[in-house]
Amino acid sequence: MSAATATRSPLTKAQALLLMRLRDKRMAFKGARGWRFQGDPVPVQRVVGEGLITRHLAVEEAGHGAARLRLTADGAKEAERLALRRRRAR
Repeated sequence: MSAATATRSPLTKAQALLLMRLRDKRMAFKGARGWRFQGDPVPVQRVVGEGLITRHLAVEEAGHGAARLRLTADGAKEAERLALRRRRAR
């Protein structure tokens, strides 16, 4: 799958959920078993986060500690669009 095809294809449920959680929590940390949110015992699979990075909706930041996953500007817009769609569906 090319990069252009990956960015145009729809998000999976797991990717949409991770995108929404990133919108609420601001960042996730990379652990041994996947992406972990502060206070959550169960991590999200790394493949899901990598899918968001491939679509340029999130970026992995490496620093002195654990790597972090944050939303890009496009990711924030997509998360807001998903939130509006969810509110309208209720």
